[in-house]
Amino acid sequence: MCTVSYIHTGTEVVITSNRDEHTNRPAAVAPQTYLSNGKQVIFPKDVVGGGTWFAIDDKGNAVVLLNGAKEKHIPKPPYRVSRGIIVTSLISSECIVDGWKSVDLNHVEPFTLVIYEDGNLFETYWDGISKHITKLNAQQPHVWSSSTLYEPSIRTIRAKWFYDFTSQPDKLDAFKILDFHKHSHSGNKEYGLQINRQGIFKTVSITQLVLKNNIPKVTYIDTAKSTEVIALFPKAAV
Repeated sequence: MCTVSYIHTGTEVVITSNRDEHTNRPAAVAPQTYLSNGKQVIFPKDVVGGGTWFAIDDKGNAVVLLNGAKEKHIPKPPYRVSRGIIVTSLISSECIVDGWKSVDLNHVEPFTLVIYEDGNLFETYWDGISKHITKLNAQQPHVWSSSTLYEPSIRTIRAKWFYDFTSQPDKLDAFKILDFHKHSHSGNKEYGLQINRQGIFKTVSITQLVLKNNIPKVTYIDTAKSTEVIALFPKAAV
């Protein structure tokens, strides 16, 4: 929920998210298939809020969360509902973008969503006062870093790392993108792709969606346990 990248390789759509969390927060439940509002959806579950930061439906549509909007905010709890519940609600809706436009976000902490729906890519955010939505070029690479953990200058540096990576002549694929999220600037524990800030904040998991031939595949890596789970919808084959 703190670093998200989007890349269309030409043959597949790849969305990858590094989740940076306080180490006191209980580990999430690995991605499973759920039936919600008549739709099959896959997501890892946050056991504290009951929601998620990365959700996919069986058509390959996705909603990915980052904490904070464009600028770092001062938290003002209590909040009415967890941001992760907004994600599960939207992925279960008939139309995600329409759901975003109608969802009530009063007394919800600021956040950003990356929405991929029917081949279209959107950046949306809630700043605590109003909603914003921008349609992006789904053929171009994009990257986001959470405003709650990364200052603007650091976000700019991290974006440069990403765009330098995507501009390399070697053809990109899901494996190379995952490797970037695992290892890029690994010696920089403060704002490399995987952080470890004095053992208090760490990158606790990496989630990746690969959408190829309209078949979604989710890879989930628990970095603390060094375990990997691959989640597929029941109708899909490896």
